[in-house]
Amino acid sequence: MELETHYSLRCLLNAQSGLRSTAAELAKLRRRLDKMLREKGMETARPVHDSIVRGKEKLCSLLNGSRLSLLEIGQEELASASQKLVCSVRHFPIMAPDYTPMLTSVLKFADLLPIKDDSLSAALGHLANLAKIGYYPTDPAHVAYLSQALVFPENSKINLLDPCCGEGLALERIAQGRNCHTFGVELDDSRARQACEHLERVAMGSYFYSRISHNAFQLLYLNPPYLSTIGANGTRTREERRFLIETIPHLAEHGVLIYIIPYYRLTPDIARVLCDNFEKLSVYRFCGKEFTKFHQIAVLGCRIPRKAGSRLAPAFLSRVEILEQIPTLDELPPESYALPPATAKVQIFYGSVFNEVELARQLESSALCKKLYREENVLDRMDKQPLLPLKVGQVGLIAGSGMVNGYAGGEAPHVIKGYMQPEETITVTSAPQQDPNASQMMYQHNKKSNHLRINILTPHGIKSLS
Repeated sequence: MELETHYSLRCLLNAQSGLRSTAAELAKLRRRLDKMLREKGMETARPVHDSIVRGKEKLCSLLNGSRLSLLEIGQEELASASQKLVCSVRHFPIMAPDYTPMLTSVLKFADLLPIKDDSLSAALGHLANLAKIGYYPTDPAHVAYLSQALVFPENSKINLLDPCCGEGLALERIAQGRNCHTFGVELDDSRARQACEHLERVAMGSYFYSRISHNAFQLLYLNPPYLSTIGANGTRTREERRFLIETIPHLAEHGVLIYIIPYYRLTPDIARVLCDNFEKLSVYRFCGKEFTKFHQIAVLGCRIPRKAGSRLAPAFLSRVEILEQIPTLDELPPESYALPPATAKVQIFYGSVFNEVELARQLESSALCKKLYREENVLDRMDKQPLLPLKVGQVGLIAGSGMVNGYAGGEAPHVIKGYMQPEETITVTSAPQQDPNASQMMYQHNKKSNHLRINILTPHGIKSLS
C-alpha cells in the first residue's frame, strides 16, 4: 500500500480535511454575520448569510461522501453516525447564536475517521479480505429474480452481453430456455475458459481492449468490479462508473440494463449517467445474507437516446438514501421489462487475447473443415505408394527430411533417425608469385554443404550411416 491508496481511503482523507476547513470557515462567517447585523442591518449581511447556507450544504455533502466510503471499508457504525450528523447539520438553525455544538460534533466525527495508523490498518485488512475473493458472482436465487422480470420477444433471436462474465453462469441462467445468443467478456484466463463452456461467445482479456459492435445487444448484464485503487502519482476513475459509461453504446435502443453494484456506490455522478441514458429506472436490494455480504443493489432500466437527465438524478437518489425503504429483489414484478427484438447482428466481437478454445469450437462446426478433414477426403488421407521404385538419391532426401523416422518392424526391428548435418570446409591456397620480393598472397575458400546422416538403433547397438 505504499505505492497505492485505496479509492475510499483517499476519499476519507479528503473528507477529513474538508470537514475541518469548512467548520472553521463557518465559525468565522457566523461571527461576521453578527457584526454586520449589529452595524449595517440584514440587507447588507445577506451575502454572509448565503455563504453560511452554502457552508452547511458543503458539510452535508462531505458527510454523505464519507458515509459511502465508510460503508465500503466495513465501518457501519461510523457510517450510521455520519447519516445522523447530516440530519443535525441540515436542520441546525442558521441564526442560532452559538454554532459550537454543531461544529464540535462535526470535528469529533472528522477525528474518528480511520486515517490514523491503527484504524488504517484495520480498514486495509478489510479491503484485503475483499480483494482475496477476486470477484463477486451473483448467486442463483437472485439471478432467478432478475430473469423472471424479463420478457423475451417471441419471433426474434436476441443478443445478451455480460462484460464481466466470470464463469458465465449468471448469463447462462438468464438465457436458459430462451431464444437468444450469449456473449461474455472476462479478464481472468481460467474463468474465461470456464465461461466458454457456458456461453456461445467469450472474448478473453480486458474489456477495455476488446472490440464489440454497438447497438447490437438487447440485454446488458453488468456486474463490474468496484474495489478500484488510485496511484500516488494520480487518480484513476472508479471501475464501476467506467464500465457503465463505456458499455452503454453496445445496448440497442429500448434494450434493458441490469446494473449490480453496492448501494453506497450509487453516487450522484453515476445517477446522472443513468438518468441521462435510461427510463423506467428501478432499484432493488439483494435479500438477506447476500445483502449483508456486499450491500449490493440491482438497477434496471430501458435505454433511450441520450438526454439531459441530470435534473432527475436527485429524485432518483432520494429513493436509495434510506436503506430500509429500498425494496428487496424478490419484490421485483415478473415480466416487468420487455426486451426489444434484434435489429442488427453482432458483426464485431473480439477480445484482446486470442481465444483458442472458441477457435477450436468454431472449426469443429465449420462446414469447410468437415469437407477438408472428414469422410469426403478419406482417400486423400490414406497412405500412398509411389508408382515406380525410388532411386537411392530420393531415398536419401526422404530420410534426411525426417519423413521415415521411427520404428521399423520385420525380421530385424530397428529405429531410424535421419537428418541433414551442415558442414563447412575451409581451404587455404597461395597465389603464384612473379616477384620474389613481394609478399606471399593467400586465399581462403569456405565451402558449406549438407551431409545426410542416418542413425539406426538396433538391439545390438547404434549404427551411423553417412
